[in-house]
Amino acid sequence: MRQIGLSLALAMAVTAVAVMAAALQAPEQKPAFEVVSVKAAKLGARLSVQDTGARFSASNIDLKRLLLRAYAKEGSELFPNQIVGGPNWIETDRFEIEAKPRGDVSVSRLQMWEMVQSLLEDRFLLKTHRETRDLPVYNLINGKSGTKVKLSEDQSSPDVDSLTAPNAQGARPFFDPKKPLPRGIASGSGDPLKGMTYAGSAVPLSKLAQICCSLRCNGPLSTRQT
Repeated sequence: MRQIGLSLALAMAVTAVAVMAAALQAPEQKPAFEVVSVKAAKLGARLSVQDTGARFSASNIDLKRLLLRAYAKEGSELFPNQIVGGPNWIETDRFEIEAKPRGDVSVSRLQMWEMVQSLLEDRFLLKTHRETRDLPVYNLINGKSGTKVKLSEDQSSPDVDSLTAPNAQGARPFFDPKKPLPRGIASGSGDPLKGMTYAGSAVPLSKLAQICCSLRCNGPLSTRQT
């Protein structure tokens, strides 16, 4: 089985400094999947990731993409330049991954991705450490024609958690960006190489910046109005 050695640089635009406090504490036992299958992806397979409460499935996925999600804060992703080191094949080799937690109970999305960490560390002998580094930051500003983003009339906080909660079968809902979306939801579809369609309803600009970064940037992006 292939092995990975890399470091995760998590801090943004700060002076590099060694992080030693965590090393002085006994590591906590991470949750792990009970059943795991990892195979080489079939040629032409569609890229997809399903992190439902009762099952994890990833098709035609490279390990770099899994690392960006698995070691980020809940509901976000790391930026590509926050993954430092590692062999070239983590971006080129593709895998089919099927995994199931113990029992028939659903687990939270946070627990699911902690299990993905355990999978990477067990099956690929992944070794990581966290450190702080100076990283670039980009600004998202209005163009010459002005912004096309409209302020939501209702400024109350939407209940995103209930909208995205898994159903009785453990599947999370998919929201078609070409149809009217519930408040608080941003969704996209399409092929990143050919064009993506994104839409959102009552979402903050920080969410828009996150989406833009995942497609075009190699570092964090902030928003400002001019």
